[in-house]
Amino acid sequence: MKTSIKFGVKLNGVKPETVVGMMIAQETFDPYDFVITSVCDGKHSKNSLHYSGNAFDCRTRHLTESQTQLVVLQLKKNLGDEFDVVLEKTHCHIEYQP
Repeated sequence: MKTSIKFGVKLNGVKPETVVGMMIAQETFDPYDFVITSVCDGKHSKNSLHYSGNAFDCRTRHLTESQTQLVVLQLKKNLGDEFDVVLEKTHCHIEYQP
């Protein structure tokens, strides 16, 4: 498994709870590559939790559909009720929202 952060991703302002979520997500992705594609950067909806450091995106386009579904189910279980996990077309959006 390879872990990386896409070039240009901004981490300035990320909240500690989000970092914990990233660590749990990294373990959950094992044995697949774990790539963070957005944190406090990018274009998101006006009220996105990315801007407050409470959300991150990780790549899923390298996974098969069944691998993606399994990872998303495990993410929801491992992250618990304080995180929302939303599967998008090319990535998984994870936000800390107690």
